[in-house]
Amino acid sequence: MKELTITNIVVQEIEGICKDTITEFTFDGIEGRYSCNEMDGETLREVSYGLLYANWNSIEGYPNHLPQTTYPEFEEAFKVKFGVEIPTV
Repeated sequence: MKELTITNIVVQEIEGICKDTITEFTFDGIEGRYSCNEMDGETLREVSYGLLYANWNSIEGYPNHLPQTTYPEFEEAFKVKFGVEIPTV
């Protein structure tokens, strides 16, 4: 299995209000970025990798933007590294 390697992490936080974590990574020689923004008990996640882009929210009904998988190896490596499953529509 190919490995997802984290190259940089930036955390910006306003204590008690919001926290934004931006993680840059490489997978199979291609750079990507994962952002997780937590505010008021809600979480907005965004991932981009190559031509893949998805964003989703903890609010039920918020649209997911990843078509049925065309990147199964990346999705599995992402889930293993971050403990988060990218939703598909």
